[in-house]
Amino acid sequence: MKSSVAVSLLMIAVTVGIGWIDSKRLISARDKRAALAARAVELGLASTNGTERIQRPDRETEARRFAADYLAFILKEKIRFQIDTPEDEDFIHRWDALQERTATLDAKQLGTLIEELRAADDLEEDVIRSLIGDIGFYMARLDPRATLRLFDEPPRPSDTLAEQLLGSSLGLLAKTDPSAAIDWLRENSVNHADLINDRSKMYILKELAEMDPILAFHWIDKLDLTNAAEGIWTVAAHAQTPEQQTAVLSALRLHLDSVQDKNDRDRMLETALVGLISNAAKQGFEPASRWIETANLKDEEIRSIHQSLESSIQPGDRSQWIDWIGQRFPEESSKSGIRGIFRSWTANDHRAAAEWIGSAPQGPLRDHSIHAFSAAVAPYEPETAAQWALTLAPGDAREGTLREIHRNWIKSDPAAAAAFAAEHGLK
Repeated sequence: MKSSVAVSLLMIAVTVGIGWIDSKRLISARDKRAALAARAVELGLASTNGTERIQRPDRETEARRFAADYLAFILKEKIRFQIDTPEDEDFIHRWDALQERTATLDAKQLGTLIEELRAADDLEEDVIRSLIGDIGFYMARLDPRATLRLFDEPPRPSDTLAEQLLGSSLGLLAKTDPSAAIDWLRENSVNHADLINDRSKMYILKELAEMDPILAFHWIDKLDLTNAAEGIWTVAAHAQTPEQQTAVLSALRLHLDSVQDKNDRDRMLETALVGLISNAAKQGFEPASRWIETANLKDEEIRSIHQSLESSIQPGDRSQWIDWIGQRFPEESSKSGIRGIFRSWTANDHRAAAEWIGSAPQGPLRDHSIHAFSAAVAPYEPETAAQWALTLAPGDAREGTLREIHRNWIKSDPAAAAAFAAEHGLK
């Protein structure tokens, strides 16, 4: 084999091996060519002068030779796979090299490697199952159907990897043949009942959501989920960019047109919008608020905005969102959203929240924020909460805040709470 061919094989190894773990960490093969060439020589895939041609065995023979090397390594180091032992640099170096070689195998060769592992009498079953699971992830990218067949004969992949491997394989199969993935679930609902659950089914929905959110919503019913709301959330949570969020919202509206029960429709709508708006808010105030304003949300959709923002906005965006909500929605509809955001703000950084109140102009925004702040700190610092509550103008908002402080105070100091109630005329 020429050195350049060997290097190409190693490029594939690096790309496949890293790609299924995290595609964002793929490296430039061009930049690493010299390093990979040296690695090819080290693994025996090329000669040092780069010109010698090595006779290539057939793929089956090559796979069995590699399986022998693989088993020899595992047998020598099997103690490391049975108990938690420190991993020295030499072991990590050799294990990584073995993984690189594994990544160059095709699906049939990976099947041969698994066959040899299953036939190994001198390896404990839990080690074999763990290794089958590890190899299965390489196979899933190449042939998800073959990977699913790994679950049909013992020993199957280890319990710690089985559910994830099964779900990943179903998701990858759904990318090319959604019906085949659903058929597999139905045909194996009894044999693999311990692995087929909502979590494994979500892998299918994630892949479908990436391809076509309309199709993803359509298949939620076909997956027979225990919790359909989780399926709705999964499709919505996939949308990371404004374009994807708009596509999911359009698909959602189309799907809801076919839902007859109003309660079901309302629940689906709220779940999806919470997921969409939460994801948007995580991108920052500017892009999120711009998307919400251009999404042409209907009245029933707008109600989900406040709930979505409470736990998902970026820390530095809280004051902007409070101002934005106050400016765009009537006081009654904005009150719960402002209070929710401020509760979260107070819980995470009560000093910054107090500083914002101190500089805020008089008005409903400040009043709702004081109510939320006082309620949040009342269980820990009732005196501080009371001081802030008393800055509210006399009226229902002030009295309601004082009563909430009293309800919390009475749990920790009944005598002080009684004196507080008497001072402010609370009954």
